[in-house]
Amino acid sequence: MALSLVHDVLDLYSRYNPILYLGLQRARPPVYPYLHQAEFLARTMVRVPVRVFVADEIGLGKTITAISTAKRLSDLGLAKRVLILVPRILVRQWLLELERFGIRATRIERANFQSLSSSGFPEGFYVASMDLVKRERYMDKILGVSWDLLIVDEAHRVGKSSTKKETQRYRFVSRIAVDKSKHILLLSATPHRGDPKDYLSRLMLLDPSLTTDFQRLDNVLFYSATQNVLVFRRTKLDVNNVYEGEKVFPGCSVSAVIVPATRDESEFHRKLISFLRTKILDYHNMSGTEPRALGLLNALIFKRASSSPAAAINTMQVILEKRAYWLQHRVIAEKDLRKRINLAKALLGTGFEEYEEDVDPDKVIEEFAERCSILFSENDVRELQHLVQLAKASMTNDSRLKGVVSLVEQHVSMGDKVILFTEFKDTAHYVFDALVKVLGRENVRLLTSDEATREEELMSIRSWLEENGKRVLVATDVASEGLNLQVANVLINYEPPWSPIKLEQRIGRVWRLGQKKDVNVYTVFLAVDSDKDVLDVLYKKLIAMGRALGKLEKPPVGEEAYVIDFEERREPQPVTLSVKSGSRLKKVSEYTLRRQYIEKGREGFERLVDSIARTIQQLQKDLEKVSGSKRLTREQIMQFMEKTTGFTSSKEAFSYMARLVEAIGKRYPDLVQNKDGKIYVKAPGGALVPLDKAQEAIITLLSNIASRESKAKSAVPIIVSTGERDQEVRIYVVGISFRGGPTLYREPVAISDDGRIFRGKELLEILARAIENKYFDTVDTDVENQVPATDKHMLTLHIQGLARDLANDYERYRSQVAQQNLLREKSPQRLIESLSVEEPRLIGKIFFTSRASRLSEESLSLEEKAEIEAEAMRIAMEHERQQGREPLDVHEREHYDILSQDPVSGEVRYIEVKGHAGPSLIVELTEDEYRFASQNRDRYWIYIVRNIKLGRPELIPIRDPISKIDFRPVGALKFVGVPRGDLYGTS
Repeated sequence: MALSLVHDVLDLYSRYNPILYLGLQRARPPVYPYLHQAEFLARTMVRVPVRVFVADEIGLGKTITAISTAKRLSDLGLAKRVLILVPRILVRQWLLELERFGIRATRIERANFQSLSSSGFPEGFYVASMDLVKRERYMDKILGVSWDLLIVDEAHRVGKSSTKKETQRYRFVSRIAVDKSKHILLLSATPHRGDPKDYLSRLMLLDPSLTTDFQRLDNVLFYSATQNVLVFRRTKLDVNNVYEGEKVFPGCSVSAVIVPATRDESEFHRKLISFLRTKILDYHNMSGTEPRALGLLNALIFKRASSSPAAAINTMQVILEKRAYWLQHRVIAEKDLRKRINLAKALLGTGFEEYEEDVDPDKVIEEFAERCSILFSENDVRELQHLVQLAKASMTNDSRLKGVVSLVEQHVSMGDKVILFTEFKDTAHYVFDALVKVLGRENVRLLTSDEATREEELMSIRSWLEENGKRVLVATDVASEGLNLQVANVLINYEPPWSPIKLEQRIGRVWRLGQKKDVNVYTVFLAVDSDKDVLDVLYKKLIAMGRALGKLEKPPVGEEAYVIDFEERREPQPVTLSVKSGSRLKKVSEYTLRRQYIEKGREGFERLVDSIARTIQQLQKDLEKVSGSKRLTREQIMQFMEKTTGFTSSKEAFSYMARLVEAIGKRYPDLVQNKDGKIYVKAPGGALVPLDKAQEAIITLLSNIASRESKAKSAVPIIVSTGERDQEVRIYVVGISFRGGPTLYREPVAISDDGRIFRGKELLEILARAIENKYFDTVDTDVENQVPATDKHMLTLHIQGLARDLANDYERYRSQVAQQNLLREKSPQRLIESLSVEEPRLIGKIFFTSRASRLSEESLSLEEKAEIEAEAMRIAMEHERQQGREPLDVHEREHYDILSQDPVSGEVRYIEVKGHAGPSLIVELTEDEYRFASQNRDRYWIYIVRNIKLGRPELIPIRDPISKIDFRPVGALKFVGVPRGDLYGTS
């Protein structure tokens, strides 16, 4: 009985409380309820529909936030069909994360599309590549499905800029979003790409009632109003300082390491840049036009040479070997080349976002270089041949490779796991082979596009990384996209990324939730002019912007090293680099940067980077508007969480949960055991789950209680415990529903006899005290759900206040946008007016009884005791009649007081009545009564009628008291029920 009340309370928390809904998911591995994720659930808990942009910084668990929200809506019956649209490379990652939550999602792909469409896309979760479903042959059928919830990952790809029309992706999403009843979650770590119209177009998807006048929306007041309503943006620094109040994210330093170059390496890079620059100038002088294809090829050759001599050799040899063939097929080459220019530009831009097909950077370069070979003269061929020889000479004593191998050895020897990133497959193989020679094949794995396409190989790499031992993974960006690599704490960029965004994305793979060690990131520069110019200009001016840059006295390898402290607060940067061109923003790709360096040298390169830096500084000022004028403090977050969940933090919630588990262990050692000072929950089969693993332990305990405790739906568990003072606590379930329909939230709330309300940590503490000091427990099957008027009034005021607190952010937002005249239609019904308060329902009672009340009973005269016993008999007889049973007073001839029978069921009760003037709940039996009770267990009842003299009598029934109360003999003629700790004594 006591445990069934514990189960009911914890079950309510696990299904509705934002912190414990997250924390008590049966996920494998468990999901820790970080406060920023629980806060999101709390702030969206009563919103129907939920239409929000989750824009947290990379590594903060946006996928978990989205899945937990989707599962909550599904559990409530508000999301029966869920469509999740993600980049193609992330489909597998999402399927695995959903499976972690016990959600078996269906992948939409070409092979199964027709069968899914024919069956009408049955209820469930579906994951698809955005660029698959936007295609004409699929779009209409997907849009014809009545989706309840749409989730879009990498949502910064969905928008419409100031210079371009809306994208296909935007059109697709907008056709679902136009239905205001649909739930929509947009996810992106880079919500604002420096273009207000692009950003605002996504917010208009979430709130279609907004004006379409972008200029009116682009202001500080509007952006501030959207915070924690339409847009949730939290950073790692926020999690550490504001939400968790501790270093959840460990330190992260980013070092630029310069390794000295050999004479061959210096000559190769110098002559390569000279050749590329001369080739561009010659072409321009001859034709007077912009050398589009040649410019791209030169930038690609430069990029490959910056990666490794092996990569450079491969590209140059493709040109040399294929030139003769393509000269014979020049017309085809020129026609085919035009098709490949966009792919080559994507490689030197922000990636392959516009392509659905599998795209391999190495193959793109090879095929592009083949077609471009027709642009090289015989003289160029001789120069390329010489450059190949220089590159081969560089390979015999590769300084960068030697430095990287040394760096890896240092960290592996310290027990660190290392991820080494490179952009190209051939460079990955080149580095992998070198590391295998030093560390052994069992300690180094390779992850390129070849391995990533094989599901078994990818899973093998995941498992291998998590095992103990030396671990070094050499990976390319395309292959590892979507992999969470926080099991490693060292990241090495084999070649310097020219994109600050790429660098931050790589860092986010290891510096994310779950990372336990300080993160060390290294970018390795070769001491040649081009690499040093990139370090001095690009890294020091852009990547270190707003962060401290220091020089290391003792570089880990090489001759010089600089370190950037990534923990420092910095305003968000746009996802792409841009420069101001009049009133417009012009994107700057890696191609632009490399071409500028090739054509204009360091001076021209520096001018471009300075212009980008100035633009970023201006954009950051603009983006401050997006972030809102004021960030919430830790105190404000804790106050909000306590008001809405009953707990200030996840840590507090689980500490009180652990307190309750320990209390259960003192009374139920078959469920919870104390071994050598450690608490364990016993799992089915006998395995012990340590309380250190709080989430798993509490889930196990809930399952165990559910399997052993059963009670009638209308039965109310009662716990009687000892306490310093007499107190009655009634526990109710209260809730909020949407327009009287689906339940959005429920929680257990307790009210004491002195009018105090307890919830959250206070309620768990009361339960813990009641369990560990339990005198007896019982269940009242006759109780009707009649809530006292004063209780009902207090509970109604409480839940109405909670509804207002939960709706307040959204109400504020709607009010502010209306005041700013930013709505194109009349504001709909207020959210608070859509919320209904459910009728409270009694789920349990706890009585604390004191030694003082027992002593007070003993002081009564015999006459007073007789009067009280008589009144108790009257009340018990009347109670039986009200329940439809037929009672008979037999106290003068039997060893019990009332024989009661149910004429319908035939149930017979032997009832012993115990009357008390005050709140005492002590039970005494004569020797004959004790013997009779022992012989008639399930049919024997004690009815305690207390508070008779106080004018508010209360009947508490106890079935089979012998099994529930510890009776001890006192003298020769009496048995006394002795509470835990023998507070009453036995005299």
